Amino acid sequence: MKKFETTTNIVLVMNPGTYWGVFEYDRLWRPYEEDERGNGNIVCNDYNFAKFKEAMVREANEVLKDSGYLKEYGVASVKVTAMGSPKEYNFGDDWFDLEFEVEDDFLDRAEKAIFDPKYRKMLSEYAEGSWRSHDGFITRMPAQSLDELHKVFDDLRNDKCGRDDMRAFGSVIELLREIEKHEGRMSREDGYEEDSLTMQLERRIIENYSLSEFCTVMSLDEAKQRLGCLRKLFDDIDKQRKSIEEQVVKYCDSNVSDAAKERVHDIQGRILEELGRFVMKAVLEVEDEYPDMARVEYGIANVSEEFNRRVEECWRQPPGRGNDR
Repeated sequence: MKKFETTTNIVLVMNPGTYWGVFEYDRLWRPYEEDERGNGNIVCNDYNFAKFKEAMVREANEVLKDSGYLKEYGVASVKVTAMGSPKEYNFGDDWFDLEFEVEDDFLDRAEKAIFDPKYRKMLSEYAEGSWRSHDGFITRMPAQSLDELHKVFDDLRNDKCGRDDMRAFGSVIELLREIEKHEGRMSREDGYEEDSLTMQLERRIIENYSLSEFCTVMSLDEAKQRLGCLRKLFDDIDKQRKSIEEQVVKYCDSNVSDAAKERVHDIQGRILEELGRFVMKAVLEVEDEYPDMARVEYGIANVSEEFNRRVEECWRQPPGRGNDR
């Protein structure tokens, strides 16, 4: 047995991209986030990307373990050893570091398949289209044509690839994948076909994990238990709510016209809407700043100050329609 390393940046065994790929947060988790909020829960912006990457590596290996990936050419196993991310996502996306364990005759079997005359035209066009430098693109692949791949095979056999070993081995795997796709035995990973390894990985992540494993999700009651400042603000808002409701009842029980009752109920509705907005402002402070308690308390204090000021204003002059202060 021999071992070789490469990455999904070189050969797309599966696509773990969280920027352009299916694991992008809005595509993967946003629907679940909306469901949590729809159930009255708080979803904090403390998403643990490192923990998510650990889950991705773990589940990717489960997918690969039973995949029989390129087994007919002598690949014994493929393992994901780590998930990497670019410093900036403008020009790249996340990748998996891969370790291939192959039979001793893997390179012979691979070379025979790749240079089979029936694949020559297809693979020549692929190699020159994907590996050759052109305007706006400078290749770092060790071969820029199919014929140059003979030297790559020799260098791999003699361990002479040096720093290009990942690209050298990756180029071999890449052409084997093209053969398998051509023969209908392998799915396109960049097309997110239903039976692709990428889609299998996505299903495992969705089935085996919840959003709350990677960020803080809590009910309002839980948030009030953890955060005294939030509990006090919500208590103050509830007191104002009850006070307004009691006064409206007393007012309507007095000798006033139906028109006056209708007007006071309208005012009550607008004040309650405004109180609801302060609840949402407080929730947003928790979502944005938790678990930094100092910043949460600072944000809630500002909301509380604005709330107290607005309550006084409302008693002097009830909010009008469309007032979003």
